[in-house]
Amino acid sequence: MSLLTSAATRTVFSLGMVLLLAGTLIITGCSSHSTTPATDSTIAAKELFDQISRDYHLPSAEAQGAARMKLLQQAAAGYETLLQKHPKSLPWAAQSLRSLGNIRAEQGKLDEAVKIYASVATKYPASDWEILQSWKSAADLLWDANRHADAKSFYQKIVTRFDNPSASALIKTIVRASQNRLSKGWIDPL
Repeated sequence: MSLLTSAATRTVFSLGMVLLLAGTLIITGCSSHSTTPATDSTIAAKELFDQISRDYHLPSAEAQGAARMKLLQQAAAGYETLLQKHPKSLPWAAQSLRSLGNIRAEQGKLDEAVKIYASVATKYPASDWEILQSWKSAADLLWDANRHADAKSFYQKIVTRFDNPSASALIKTIVRASQNRLSKGWIDPL
């Protein structure tokens, strides 16, 4: 499935979810005036996140050269705006922060990406999925850059926080991969 088809599917799904929410409010007798500011902020954050992803971040995957770099910069600016305007709107703020880390990694800014990934757990401590993905991204980036000791600290965090018998199969797979990296010996060049 192409990125455009995937983006279109997500847009249709998002629209369907908004319509479902609107229908639920009508059925339960709620009016648009009874929504809370937090709900309004969360809806605005979701709409902004979807727009940034659709207009800049997803197209950057297919672009090349200067056009790709421009799209990545526009996506980064969008995620930064979302984080400024809606810092408490979960899950969109946590996803935006992780996405910003992904962009910095794509731009070759490894240390900045790792710093952003690490901040997800600090700023959004209840966002387990975003934390797991952020720590895994940081660990894998550092491992690939032959900074194994730094990578192992993130793999250890994954194992410590997410090694749970009741975890989903996907999380167990990520934990197992992290344990595998932790058990691998390497020769530290220093």
